[in-house]
Amino acid sequence: MKDFSNVEFVCERIEDANLPDNYFDSVFIHFVLHDIEEKNRQEIINSLAGKLKKNGLIYIREPTKHDHGMSPVEIVEHMKKAGLSELSGRHGEYFRWPHYTGVFRK
Repeated sequence: MKDFSNVEFVCERIEDANLPDNYFDSVFIHFVLHDIEEKNRQEIINSLAGKLKKNGLIYIREPTKHDHGMSPVEIVEHMKKAGLSELSGRHGEYFRWPHYTGVFRK
């Protein structure tokens, strides 16, 4: 983004990205986590949390449909296991899709 010198977009698998720990202020997850195999989700969240600076934030929005999504309880549990605390969370509709939107702090 040419207008912001302190914004960096990374579109890569977290396992393959060579990103420093304790570096980022924020991480955004938008309709991605539910597509990761259940057995790998916690590892991914742990990796993302490790990239955050102290007091860094993870913003997440995930679909919550039974046939395509995750439950809000599962999302919150993953975040808490990664050492993050929930600042806000709500369940609602997004373009006719039920979803969970939350903010978590390291």
